[in-house]
Amino acid sequence: MGDTCIRKIAEFELRKFEIRSLWAALAFWSLLIVELFYLLCYTKYNIQLIYIYGPPATGKLTIAAELAKITGIKLFHNHFTQDLVREIYEDFRPLRQGLVSKIRLDVFKYVAEHSTDLIFTYVYDGDNTADTEFMNIVHEVVEKAGGEVKLIHLIAPLATLKERVTEQSRRVHYKINSIEILEESLRNSNQFAKYSKGNQLEIDTSTLSPMKSAKKIIQYLSE
Repeated sequence: MGDTCIRKIAEFELRKFEIRSLWAALAFWSLLIVELFYLLCYTKYNIQLIYIYGPPATGKLTIAAELAKITGIKLFHNHFTQDLVREIYEDFRPLRQGLVSKIRLDVFKYVAEHSTDLIFTYVYDGDNTADTEFMNIVHEVVEKAGGEVKLIHLIAPLATLKERVTEQSRRVHYKINSIEILEESLRNSNQFAKYSKGNQLEIDTSTLSPMKSAKKIIQYLSE
């Protein structure tokens, strides 16, 4: 009788130990799952703003679209904001450009704070202090939010730009689509200029297809 009681007590204590161990294991794995979920969903990482710039007809939008298709990164191209704000300020360029810049900077800040990579395209005029100041501010805004600006400078010979500028695909988004307007635009600005700050990749798009240019950008981003 005594041996039976001792055995039952031992079995009961062992059972209690097993239950406590099971609950401890469940609690451990539950906490681990919650922590992993938090890391995956909420932890920030250094996002990349892929900033593709260069003169008209160098293939910025075409290459950016190819890059977006390959990588899945969203494309926020130059003409999104231009087309939007033109509906409000059709004839007032200073007001229009001010609102365009504000929207862009707000978007860059937001995506950087929410760990979202983004592709952007831009025509940079090296002689325009406003353009240089804008690019400076872009770096400040993105880097302050924990992101990184990756500059991609596209170039091509003038003869190539003249060949491309009249293509049918350029008749959307109010793009320059005549040789005369292109020549005037290039004459009155320095759109072949290279932004002076930071490391960047330069691509001559007259020598590479949009697909190969996009793959070269991907390789550069992974370095």
